[in-house]
Amino acid sequence: TVKRQDEEIKTVHPELRAALEKSERKKSHLQKKVETLHQEVEALKEALQEKKLQIQTALNNLTPEERYIYNHIVREKGTVDIAQLMKITGHTADGIFKIFDDLESKGLIGRNERNRAG
Repeated sequence: TVKRQDEEIKTVHPELRAALEKSERKKSHLQKKVETLHQEVEALKEALQEKKLQIQTALNNLTPEERYIYNHIVREKGTVDIAQLMKITGHTADGIFKIFDDLESKGLIGRNERNRAG
C-alpha cells in the first residue's frame, strides 16, 4: 500500500503543481488588472477635480445676466420656459439663446436637440 500511495503522490504532485502554477498566473493577471483599474480611477479623480475647478472658475466669471439665467435653470432643474425668461429678463429669445450658448460653451449647461430647436 505504501508503494501505491507513493505512485499516487507522484501522479497527483505534477497535477497539483500545474494547478498551482495556473492559479498563480491567474492571480498575477488579476493583480495587473486591479493595478490598471486603480490607475484609471486615479486618472478619473484627477479629471473630475480639473472639471470641478473649470466649472468653479466659469461660475466665478459669469456676468450678472448669465448668473441669473444659470441660477434660474438650476432652480427649475433644467426645464426652462423661454417666454417666462423673456418676461423676467426683458431679453429677446435670441438674447436668451445667446446666453444659453455662452453657458454651454463654458460647460455649465448642456442642451439636447429638442431644446435647440426651440
